[in-house]
Amino acid sequence: MTLLQAFVVGASISVIAQFGDVAESLLKRDAQLKDSGSHFKELGGILDLIDSILFALPLLYYLMSFWLER
Repeated sequence: MTLLQAFVVGASISVIAQFGDVAESLLKRDAQLKDSGSHFKELGGILDLIDSILFALPLLYYLMSFWLER
């Protein structure tokens, strides 16, 4: 992986992770919930822990599969 590719991956993941967090917050706000579950209530629920990963992991997979198959 080149330095430019690493920069693109890092920047893309950090932007898309923020969208994951916002999307999960919008879902909670629409459902009028403060926490997304009863587990890890101090942290806002399980979905709050993985919301960014749910958006970022597929992007990482597609970027890696695109660049590694070349």
